[in-house]
Amino acid sequence: MTTIRRGKSSRVGEVVLPPLTEHQEQTIFFTNACFNYRNDPTFVRILFFAVPNGAALAGKNKGVRARVGSKLKDEGLTSGVADVHYLQPRGGHPYLVIEMKRSTERNHKDGGLRQDQIEYLDEAKRVGAMTAVCYCADEALQAFDLYMSLGIVEGESPKNE
Repeated sequence: MTTIRRGKSSRVGEVVLPPLTEHQEQTIFFTNACFNYRNDPTFVRILFFAVPNGAALAGKNKGVRARVGSKLKDEGLTSGVADVHYLQPRGGHPYLVIEMKRSTERNHKDGGLRQDQIEYLDEAKRVGAMTAVCYCADEALQAFDLYMSLGIVEGESPKNE
């Protein structure tokens, strides 16, 4: 029997797919989170978003990347900002931030986080945010489900009413 999995092959007859990219994992996470909470009246979709990576937006041309990067920095782009934000206060936290990483980075130094990402997550946590570093869509969904389970603190409106 042939088995299919992601990662490194260790057995004969095993088909091994490459690990999903960070983009693929984040797409799966967003699609599932939005679907799972589509009928939840406390979920405010417009407050749930990803922060674009300026370098990725500019493509592969180094000259274009340099110009776009400079323009985005002038407009306030900050390196190290987490990938995903949900700006609805819950359970005493002002917001949730999730940094997505490839599964292959889990065992790297600092879990694959750059120093600016560590600093961002530390500052977000210092001001009360719930933070998570997730290495796959399932981990991100678990973090989001946990945050959503905290409930809305009295006096916090689930929607602008």
